[in-house]
Amino acid sequence: KSHAFRFSTMPTQGADTAVEIRVPYDQEAKEYFPSYTYNAQKRVYERWYNGEEQYDGKTNKRIEASNVIVQFCETSYYQNSASRPLISTIKGGIMDAFIDGRHIRGTWDRQTVNDRTVFLDMNGEEITLLPGKTFIQIIPMTHSFSYVRDDGTSVDLGSGSDAPMMKLDETGIEDLDKME
Repeated sequence: KSHAFRFSTMPTQGADTAVEIRVPYDQEAKEYFPSYTYNAQKRVYERWYNGEEQYDGKTNKRIEASNVIVQFCETSYYQNSASRPLISTIKGGIMDAFIDGRHIRGTWDRQTVNDRTVFLDMNGEEITLLPGKTFIQIIPMTHSFSYVRDDGTSVDLGSGSDAPMMKLDETGIEDLDKME
């Protein structure tokens, strides 16, 4: 049965904390800069834009998302114009999901325009999101972004070797089971 995403009040748990997410699109001019801060009481990420709190223009309520996904995509520009990006959301690539104050590195897959995008953890399992709004920040594969852990350390990530993908094979899992 077709579905957009998997949701549960018990979502996929990342191994790392993430209390702030920074996704600058114009990395030199510091414009077009969405960011999010985690509100643990509400279990949501509150959205900021260019350093200012972002509110819904109609309801005047703070814009919040239960899940934020940063999806790296191949990007080119029509007639070399930066204001006319051509973004490929077919095949797949690297993604980073932020759910319930945690970070999960993984991949995304979408083989044809008729398929849904599936977000997978590093073990190839589809991630389960927290019910509520999900923001997907699509960024070029050449860009990077950062997040801040609850201890205040900042982690910079790109689509390449900045955070290598690691997948345990069955032998690795058996070795982990033997460890105390």
